[in-house]
Amino acid sequence: MEPFVIVMNRQFSVVHPIYKLLYPHFWDTMNINAFTRKILINGGGVLELTSFSGKGVAVDDESSPNGLRLLIKDYPYTVDGLEIWFAIEKWVKDYYSFYYKIDEMTLLGISFIEILSRHSSDEVYLGQRAILEGTSDKTPLAAFDEFEKWLFGIEERIVEMKNNEQLKNRVGPINMPYTLLYPTSEGGLTGKGIPNSVSI
Repeated sequence: MEPFVIVMNRQFSVVHPIYKLLYPHFWDTMNINAFTRKILINGGGVLELTSFSGKGVAVDDESSPNGLRLLIKDYPYTVDGLEIWFAIEKWVKDYYSFYYKIDEMTLLGISFIEILSRHSSDEVYLGQRAILEGTSDKTPLAAFDEFEKWLFGIEERIVEMKNNEQLKNRVGPINMPYTLLYPTSEGGLTGKGIPNSVSI
């Protein structure tokens, strides 16, 4: 991410629409990445040993929503994460296409950055940022409003699925509900909310 942070800060004006879109997600990225490389993602590090087993959870399937079929239907992180990913992708596409022609690789890169998040004391969650206050362009503002509504709908579906007794993975063996990918959260240690920037 460092090259993107450097280029953004050197080449874009703070009033540039792409700067406005990406700035919240680059908060403290350089420091976080340096720490992460040293402690978490080094060869044979904690993340490699505990999180990546090499097994996939989805396959391409044109007949499925968004072109993916989940191999495990009741895996909350994947089910909810994909919904949020596609909401972010649509928001970025709507925002970006107002100013530029759509380029799929650029869109993928920006969408990937959009999904990274950071926890901080002044946390702003996905869909709750004020960065668009610097624009009066109606189309991007309307796209952001639609994105906020879509995230709210995703959160409502997560709550509904949590209450569905047939979905056993929504509440673990200790009867603690799955809340990790709730798009919003109240303050404090909640295990909920998708922040706007990178988190360790």
